[in-house]
Amino acid sequence: MSLSSDCWNFQPGSRNLPFKLADAGYEVWLSNGRGTTYSLGHTKYDANKDIAAYWSFSFHEMAIYDLPAVIEKMLKETNTKKVFYVGHSMGTTQYFIGLSEIPELNDKIAAGFMFAPIAYVGHMSSVIRLIVPLLGPYAQYEVANLALLGRIQGGGQYRKLFKVSPGDLCDLTATKCGVCDNLVFLLFGYNAGQMNNTELPNILAKLPNNIAVKWLSHYAQLIATCKFQKYDYGPIKNMKEYGSNQPPEYNLQNINAPTYFFYGEQDNLGPPNDVKITASKMKSGVLKGNYKVRNKYFNHVDFIMAKDADRLIYNKVLSEMRKYKP
Repeated sequence: MSLSSDCWNFQPGSRNLPFKLADAGYEVWLSNGRGTTYSLGHTKYDANKDIAAYWSFSFHEMAIYDLPAVIEKMLKETNTKKVFYVGHSMGTTQYFIGLSEIPELNDKIAAGFMFAPIAYVGHMSSVIRLIVPLLGPYAQYEVANLALLGRIQGGGQYRKLFKVSPGDLCDLTATKCGVCDNLVFLLFGYNAGQMNNTELPNILAKLPNNIAVKWLSHYAQLIATCKFQKYDYGPIKNMKEYGSNQPPEYNLQNINAPTYFFYGEQDNLGPPNDVKITASKMKSGVLKGNYKVRNKYFNHVDFIMAKDADRLIYNKVLSEMRKYKP
């Protein structure tokens, strides 16, 4: 959520998941979500000029169009039949939607590893919940979308405009005084013991990436309804889009690929209560592992930032992958 592929490289090489996978003999592909810094291209539209057309997407479109395209590209280039999928936060949302909506996609996944699974989010307690009344209703989304030109700008744009980014403000002095890490804790949950203060300025320099207003609005709707459903355009447009006045829910029973959940006890975006609900919606036998990270303060961004993420999560992922034939 609000990140691009470089988030997987926040960690130094010795405990970096992509490098650990590569060292184990896997070919590793890092995907960038539509609209992020490294994925702004389009065959027809310009992200800065064709605002309404370009930015009219949520994680639904990313799941049913972009995810299959990425997987097909990987299979073609590597001449393999299946891939392992590792997703964090919105990367898990796209996995749930893609495999639910496109059943044949299940046959191309050897196993999926969900870090901080995000589907049912009714118990989310982050301050991000404050966006619900602002962006949830479709009419208010349209106003915000117009005002913000389709997205909340990434950190690179702030540096371009104001010659400063969150990483520049959060130097080592500010970090040691608790200014910047407390902001992270406010948004994602408290875990001072796993905070990498040395790398924090570099991490914050990459945050946030571009955030499409529509996918933020879609999450706001999921929080408000406690459902995992398609975008709600309101009764009239819903009838046109879906043939009913209510948006249909995603059916997680359609997922057949072996799937693993990893969740943190202090994750305030994907709290244990919501992970439990998501797990209960999965078909029996599909969820091969539902692991609570063995650190009682583990939060949402610790999956990619924590000093002990390799020991607490990544090594387990590697051991589970070895159970499947390449």
